[in-house]
Amino acid sequence: MANIDSRTGLRPINNGVAGTAPRVRPYLPAASVIYKNALLNLTAAGLVTMVTTGAASSYIVGTAAYHVAAGTAGAESREVLVYDDPAQEYVVQSDDGTLKSLADYMGRLYGLLSNASGNTVTKDSLGELDGNSGTSVQTVTAICLQCVGLYDQIGNAVVSGSATDSSNADFIVKVVPDMHIFSKGKTRTAAGV
Repeated sequence: MANIDSRTGLRPINNGVAGTAPRVRPYLPAASVIYKNALLNLTAAGLVTMVTTGAASSYIVGTAAYHVAAGTAGAESREVLVYDDPAQEYVVQSDDGTLKSLADYMGRLYGLLSNASGNTVTKDSLGELDGNSGTSVQTVTAICLQCVGLYDQIGNAVVSGSATDSSNADFIVKVVPDMHIFSKGKTRTAAGV
């Protein structure tokens, strides 16, 4: 049975630091809309904005807990809670153009597709794992996620060891440590602001 195409961004699951519940903290957004489960960057002004496809920065904060409409940049009334634990794991759907085995995904690094767009009805991000970007070496900042497993749910099909169709499969990912704002050796704001 084929996997269902149901993009909803990066959904946090119950793994924070040392297996604790997911951590959320408030951040002030830039003027643009933020969709639920969108991967977020910290700008030089200290505001969060959605990571755009192919242009991730090395200042990833985490994912938005809910949708925030466009408005005044930095307005406290638009505050957004962000799952910002660097150990946080997320469930994300792979794109529909990928034909790989489970072994091809595990441990590899990936970029995102369509993260900066969202469903205007559900307010979820349309972000998904770019299955064609898989690499074992991070060479560009757009490669920002590491696949750590296949999400265990009924109907999530990838046959281990075969080149079966893994289109729209749900995977467990983490932000690549060097890309997360709270990684060792990084300042807590972009560009040292």
